[in-house]
Order: sequence, then structure tokens, then C-alpha cells
Amino acid sequence: MFDHGAELRYWTDLTPDLVCRFIDARQASGASAPTIVKDVQALKSFLFWCEAKEPHAPRLSYLLTRLSPTVPSKDPAALTHAQETELLELARTRIKPDARGFGAVRDWPLPNFWLLCRIGLVMGLRPGELKWLHWRDLHLDAPTPFLKLTDKTPHWQLKTPLAATPLEIPPDLLVNLKNFRQISFGRGRKGDSFLFTTDRGKAPFYDHIWRHLAVILKAPGLNAQWLRHTCATRRTEQGWSLEQIRDWLRHTTTQTREKYYIARAMGQPLRFATGKRPDDRETQRKLF
Repeated sequence: MFDHGAELRYWTDLTPDLVCRFIDARQASGASAPTIVKDVQALKSFLFWCEAKEPHAPRLSYLLTRLSPTVPSKDPAALTHAQETELLELARTRIKPDARGFGAVRDWPLPNFWLLCRIGLVMGLRPGELKWLHWRDLHLDAPTPFLKLTDKTPHWQLKTPLAATPLEIPPDLLVNLKNFRQISFGRGRKGDSFLFTTDRGKAPFYDHIWRHLAVILKAPGLNAQWLRHTCATRRTEQGWSLEQIRDWLRHTTTQTREKYYIARAMGQPLRFATGKRPDDRETQRKLF
């Protein structure tokens, strides 16, 4: 580990060139690539710590994150505000739950694909959690209505203890859920059933729907995971802290949390979330 006092004395004017010089100096000193990686990660962690202690101090940690290699990312992009509005409008008026002859959910008059998208955008659930969301997970009649996922269903298991964190349901979404419950129960659905999946395992959650939407919205690669990522991006735009985003998403990787945090510090959460990492020097791509 490097000497904080000696190596980090240039924090006040930290620039990408200075970081490159830091890496070059460590290489010239004979340090191995894994050691230099640990040094840079330690520097980044220290900058995060400093920024958390001094909210009004200059934001410098993003410089180190942007030095990460340019690699194909599996992370979904975030919908723009216009795309989000258009998606919900399409889901309400044009996307039918019984597409391609899946008539098992034909009796649901409320556009349940629209409600599925709304829950994903507001609550940030994973696609598997949306598909197997159960009525027992929704506590709509509690003094403070909340959603708390359970691991009693055989179709998916909680990935982390945070996955069972209760999430307060916003008032507008609460109205939608209560209306949907009234209609669903009136049509023979029971409280011990899933919201969007029938007893035979069919749900309005098919790949061809997302491919169709991707063409209309001009969003290549659009899939259900984009709902969760868009939810986090909206929270970032609202100024949520790293811890608040982590608790709301109920677990995500350190790298992803840092990305949201840096996006907020840069004041460009949507642009950062939907953009690719900038290209960097070949030496750094080899190093990391």
C-alpha cells in the first residue's frame, strides 16, 4: 500500500495526467500490476471517503473510475424521460398480455404489462422478482403500505439479505395496485397467487415484446433489466446517496453503486448511466 502522505499530496489539483504519472511512477519503481491496481483502488476508496466527509469538496473520484478499461459491458442502459413516458403509453394501449395466443391472462382488463413496468420503474425490482411477484409480498392495507419480497416461492431465491428489505409503496402506485387487486380478485384470482404469472407459469413477460418495444423506442438491447437501472438513475437524479440507492435496490455491485454516485457528483446521471466508458490509454487497458 502506498504512503498516503507522500503519494496523494496532489489531490487538490488531481487530473487524469497526474493519475497517469502516478501509475507510471509505480511501474517504474518495479511494482507489479496487481499491486498497482490495489494502489489505485485504495486511492479511489480514500477519495470516496473524503468526499463523503466533505460534501462540498471537489469531486475527484470519477477521474479514477474513468481510468477503468473499456470493456463490453453487460449493464443495461437507462431510459430517457421521453422513452419512459412512451414505454408506459405503449404498455397501456398497445401491448396486450395475451400476445401470441397466450390467452391464460386474457381476463385481466387492466393492462398488467403497464403495471409491471410501473412497479419496475418505481420500485426497482429485478426481472425475476417482477415475474414472480406474489400478493403476499404486497402489504397494501398496512398503516404504511410496503413491499417485502419473500423466499417462499420455489421459482427464485433471495440473492442477499438486503433483498428482503421492506420498500414503502408511493401513494400513486398504491392506487394502481389496489385497483388491480380489486379487478383481479373479482375475476377469480386469489390472495395466494402471483400478480403477473398464472398457475401454469405464463406471464406477460416475453422476449418478443421487449424486442418490439426496442424498435419503437430506438433503444437497442432493451430488456426488463432496464426498468431497474432506470429506477436507480431517477433516484440518482433526485440526489439520493450511495447508501440510499443500495438500500432501495436491495443489493448491487460496488462498481455499479460507485457509478451512480459519481454520476450524481458530475451532475449528469442519465448521460453517465446510458453512455459508454471513454477510451483510455493502451497502457492502462493492459494494466487493469
